[in-house]
Amino acid sequence: MSFLYSAIYWAPMIAALIDYFRRRPDWYWFFIIVFFPTIGPIIYLFVVVLPGSRVSDQVSLTLKERRRRAELEHAANTNPLPGHLSELGELLYREGKYAKAAEYLEKSIEAGIDHQEAPYYLARAYERLNRPADAIPLLIPVVKKDPKYKFGEAFLVLARCLQATGQDKDAEAAYREVLNHSSIAEARYNLALLLDKEGKTQPARVLMQQIVDDANLPGQPRFVRRRDAAHVSAAKAWLKDHPAS
Repeated sequence: MSFLYSAIYWAPMIAALIDYFRRRPDWYWFFIIVFFPTIGPIIYLFVVVLPGSRVSDQVSLTLKERRRRAELEHAANTNPLPGHLSELGELLYREGKYAKAAEYLEKSIEAGIDHQEAPYYLARAYERLNRPADAIPLLIPVVKKDPKYKFGEAFLVLARCLQATGQDKDAEAAYREVLNHSSIAEARYNLALLLDKEGKTQPARVLMQQIVDDANLPGQPRFVRRRDAAHVSAAKAWLKDHPAS
């Protein structure tokens, strides 16, 4: 019994320390974990680890990244080069500061940035700000140049924005394009919803079942399981509500 208690007691600290040395966040987290063993590891796991494990892009920046952000914020006021504005916008986006990120990314594009990072992250910021219609024209040139940009994430965001603006046929085509290169559960799930909306329940059921079947395949990487978990659960619920006739 005492061994079990010790294992339960020390498990959060061990997990937190392993993640700390892998992630290398701010130095003070080490002291919070070690000197407050009862609550410190729990705080660390909720504040640092949990946000990064969610489907959301919001993460806790490392100390090095925050220093870089501070440098870029200073540079943006003194010598606003397009590349610096774009990099700052991306860091702010990753922190979840979408409005501020959009501001700097817009400036970088106005200043003539010549790579796809700025329009891609600006489109993502617009999506987070509930402005999907503004994101679409930014994403179309990106996916035309490279349909697999960001491992297909750009096309997936475009599909979501098309769906959010009621352009169902274009959204369906975009989800199919995503699925030409990936088996991501979100694309299958949203495509299935569009098909069901059109009255094509059987093809929708096939896609939902594929989501569930893929989740049960052995050897699935942990990050894939985390990424797809919400849509796997939603697919199971949909299948339960739409039993085969």
